[in-house]
Amino acid sequence: MNIAREKATPGDERTFQILSAIEREETVTQRGLSRELGIALGLTNSLVKRLTKQGWIRVSHVSLRRFRYYLTPAGLAEKSRLARLSLLNTLRLYTNTRNQIRSTLTKVIDGEAKTPRLVLYGAGDVAEITFVVVSHTGLDLVGVVDDSKVGSSFFGFTIESPETLRQKSSYDKVVVTSLRRAGEITRRLEELNIEASRVVYL
Repeated sequence: MNIAREKATPGDERTFQILSAIEREETVTQRGLSRELGIALGLTNSLVKRLTKQGWIRVSHVSLRRFRYYLTPAGLAEKSRLARLSLLNTLRLYTNTRNQIRSTLTKVIDGEAKTPRLVLYGAGDVAEITFVVVSHTGLDLVGVVDDSKVGSSFFGFTIESPETLRQKSSYDKVVVTSLRRAGEITRRLEELNIEASRVVYL
């Protein structure tokens, strides 16, 4: 089996969470697992039974209503496999996101008479990847704005309020780096009278 070709499924993630919880604490309860995974108690019970049937968990009675769970050697091996798979999928997602951002920002450079000065709107994970991409392109990052992280540091930049975008002469393009809040940010930029031609969406 080539793990590099595999992709994690929601079921793999739940299996990894259960195996990890049991490895941390043998006296974990199904109710506790249910809360940790954010799923129904009945589904948790079903998952534990399945993992037990597969030989990854061993169950012993502590009392009439209490059980103790142990990872078997096969369970430890499966947990390690799932950890590697999760890491590979995270790296794959990072690479795909980075390439998409690079492609979008390359289009920003094309046709420009001078190197565009960029301001990132949003200081989350996507912004961090964007910073890495910008560092290896001909683009010039001149600032970072965010609605909730004003005053914090971002790779040497002090995060400012979006209000500073009113100073239009200090930058050429605003790169929206928050995927989940793109609609909200668009409305905010409209309130600040930022022309749509100056906004770049990743």
